[in-house]
Amino acid sequence: MGGILEALEALPRKVVYGNALLFTALIALLDWITGEDVSFSFFYIVPILLVTWTGGRVPGLVLNGLCASLRLAYVLRWQGPDLLHKPALYWSLVVEGAFFITLTFIAAALRDLSGQQRLLARTDALTGVANRRAFYERAELELSRSRRVQEALTVAYLDVDDFKRVNDELGHEAGDELLRSVAATFVRRVRSTDLVARLGGDEFALLLSATGTEAARTLLAELYATLVSEMERQSWPVTFSIGAVTFLRPPVSTDDMLRRVDELMYRVKREGKAGVKHDVFPEMPDSGVYPMRAAERPRA
Repeated sequence: MGGILEALEALPRKVVYGNALLFTALIALLDWITGEDVSFSFFYIVPILLVTWTGGRVPGLVLNGLCASLRLAYVLRWQGPDLLHKPALYWSLVVEGAFFITLTFIAAALRDLSGQQRLLARTDALTGVANRRAFYERAELELSRSRRVQEALTVAYLDVDDFKRVNDELGHEAGDELLRSVAATFVRRVRSTDLVARLGGDEFALLLSATGTEAARTLLAELYATLVSEMERQSWPVTFSIGAVTFLRPPVSTDDMLRRVDELMYRVKREGKAGVKHDVFPEMPDSGVYPMRAAERPRA
């Protein structure tokens, strides 16, 4: 059921609204043909729920009003002015309308709850950025887009050096605040079209769409300088190991892409931590891996 609802939400709203109106017109036609002896009015709930789930409470209520107007027009046609002198029939129309409106509000509430649950399932609870699951899903999409439009893509991994020391000496609350600060720094410095994710523990990832070699190097230098400055300001005794790869041509898979970036980050670790290594794939004559040590990094 969840897959069906997600597929419905993925459809353009115009498509859903158009089909809902066609279905409403079909029900109205059947009601017109069969007359008051056989009512199809119950089936109005189908397009109402479709529109509500796709667009929310307001479109659902608008379609409710349209269906109620059609129903009232038909009853007046069948009963004439005598409807006003038949409280039971009038009351049945009110109850029917209230039932549809109630279902609309329930569907809208469930839609909101479903959206919140999906967001939480893809959000890191501590930092508020994307989690590992969301990162992998977005990476697949970005790879597909990169193949289609032939644009460069940059991915970066970051590990907080000596993070355990912060937890041991300053407490876990300080460690949590540090992670939130790292995430907030990333979010402030990247575009809304980029993705910041916490992969677990003290590891973060950046997915930078349409970002070539020079733009990536500039951004990585700025990010590194900003992070180090923030750690010094907070007196947190940590540094950062960052590995990044700019893919001028998309790799064969997401796993291959992430493996290359992960290897670069661990090279920084093995060579003394506190640095950035950036590579280009496929390798270009003037590219390669370059380090950025504490003495070389630009200042904010």
